[in-house]
Amino acid sequence: MIQSDDGRYFEELFKEFIPIIVNEMKRIRITLWDRDDYYQEGRIILAKLLDLELEISLLFSYFKTKYNQHLTDAYRKQEAEKRKFNEQPYLDIHEYGDLVSTSNTMTICDEVAALIDLKAFVKTLTDKEFRIMLMVVKGVKCSPNAKSRLKKKVRDFLNQKD
Repeated sequence: MIQSDDGRYFEELFKEFIPIIVNEMKRIRITLWDRDDYYQEGRIILAKLLDLELEISLLFSYFKTKYNQHLTDAYRKQEAEKRKFNEQPYLDIHEYGDLVSTSNTMTICDEVAALIDLKAFVKTLTDKEFRIMLMVVKGVKCSPNAKSRLKKKVRDFLNQKD
């Protein structure tokens, strides 16, 4: 189907697919891509479809389907990458509501003091208690008894500080 040595036929044919690419670009937004990236991916898919030597009438529907699937896969990959780094630990709001604040009023001095206290507290924990604390912070379910023993240990530690 490709008959030109210098790619003019391919580019002329590609221009007819640009509206499909623009529509999909508006529908599926991939953060790191600009317009040229969308076009380049479209060219790749069109070249692969031309190798199949399909009729022109089928080419448009095949292109739209393949391009949509390709963008959807790229979008899912992007979101999966984001989740790896942006996933926040789950805190049960009913148990930890006092930790949630609408404004950040903690000064740098308070943050440093809290960090020092946290390091001191962690040193007092046994290996088992430390694993339970990590589970609680990550939002992993653990036994309620272990969680309440850990809370009691935190309260006792903080009361000693006063």
